Amino acid sequence: MPTVDVLLVCYNQEGFIERTLRSVLAQRTTFDYRVVVADDCSKDGTIDIIKRMEQESGKEFVYLDRSTNLGISANYFRSFNACDSKYVAVMEGDDLWIDEYRLQKHIDFLEAHEDYVMSFNKLVVVNSDNESHVQPNFEDEDYDLGYHTVDGNILAESNVIGNFSACVYRTECLKKIDREIFMNGYDWIVNLKMSQFGKICCFLQPQSVYRLHSNGVWSRMSHADQLRDVIEAIERYDKLTDYQYSESFRKHSYKLKAELCAVERGEISGDQKRSPFSVVMNELRAFVSRLIAFVQK
Repeated sequence: MPTVDVLLVCYNQEGFIERTLRSVLAQRTTFDYRVVVADDCSKDGTIDIIKRMEQESGKEFVYLDRSTNLGISANYFRSFNACDSKYVAVMEGDDLWIDEYRLQKHIDFLEAHEDYVMSFNKLVVVNSDNESHVQPNFEDEDYDLGYHTVDGNILAESNVIGNFSACVYRTECLKKIDREIFMNGYDWIVNLKMSQFGKICCFLQPQSVYRLHSNGVWSRMSHADQLRDVIEAIERYDKLTDYQYSESFRKHSYKLKAELCAVERGEISGDQKRSPFSVVMNELRAFVSRLIAFVQK
């Protein structure tokens, strides 16, 4: 049995999948890993490209049933449960790994730190205009140590992970998460549930790329609708995590509601929010943080 299952989750991504998969196959490791293909009934040439690359690679590939479109949440639930290796590393079909030793670094850490249930890395977010920024950023980062420890309160107050392709999980912990969780959300709630089982490590060196493009469901939403969606999700996630992180969820919700109010009044635009270099948004966030601190005194 390989040490790692690289879970390749894809749907109609023929324009991205070759470069994505090449970044997986370029990994240098001292252990075996296999590629578990969780294609959700693509209608384009995605699966043909994957099979061609499998023949070229000599790596072990496993294909999950793709006869029916399940939708992203159900596809993830069945995919995680189909993995049998000690660890699962997720790769979504339009993202990239940019460090050829990425898998090795994550597995070495998790093998040496049994109290950590998962790890993730900083990532480069690239939008359709090729603007980019690195996330997340923490106030007390220790670059000499090389990693930052994250808990459920940090995740509840801000979804600092935000991308499955940055994550590596202990499989036994993933399989403790029941179907209801997946049917009520996506990566954020899965990672929140993982935080209830143990610590989470964030590598401070960017090791992957998260590509935002117009084909994504989230990207097509207006900024106001994105904010409303997250505010509504917070209420569900608070209940699903047994109200363990209620105070942190409350802080997150306050910030989003203040931002939504500013958007609806036309004080800021969606373009300003999406730009990581927006002075206006930085000033707004600072103002909201001061306001929350004042209210909580």
